[in-house]
Amino acid sequence: MTHHDATAPVLALPRPEHGTSSPGAKRAPADGPSPSAAPGAPSSAGRPSGTPAPAPCAASGPAVRLTVTVRLTVTVRHSEEALGRLASTLRATRVRELSYAVSGAARATAVVVVPRADAGRAGARLRRLVDVLAVAEAPAGR
Repeated sequence: MTHHDATAPVLALPRPEHGTSSPGAKRAPADGPSPSAAPGAPSSAGRPSGTPAPAPCAASGPAVRLTVTVRLTVTVRHSEEALGRLASTLRATRVRELSYAVSGAARATAVVVVPRADAGRAGARLRRLVDVLAVAEAPAGR
């Protein structure tokens, strides 16, 4: 076992670009395009020669992948184990959000946001739980 000195400087390595498949793949320099590039022109680093540069995007900022999501509103009998059962049931599902609120006399409401592709399977699994009283499905934006 090796002892690391807490006062030693930590080297922060750049994260690999999204989509690179091998550790030896070429990457764009961290300090931006080369000095010979025209100001405002896209960098050609990482592209084979002769490949046209992508057109600049009208929106500034990182690209956002939009996924259609569904909100499942689950009414359950509240108990100490209810939230754990919900989480365990959804363990193989890509859950975007999960909230759990106790709403009074032994009732609770859980809101689960999942991708549209997983909504049917997640709803069916939730309906099989003993604690679940109702499952309602709605688009996540509403």
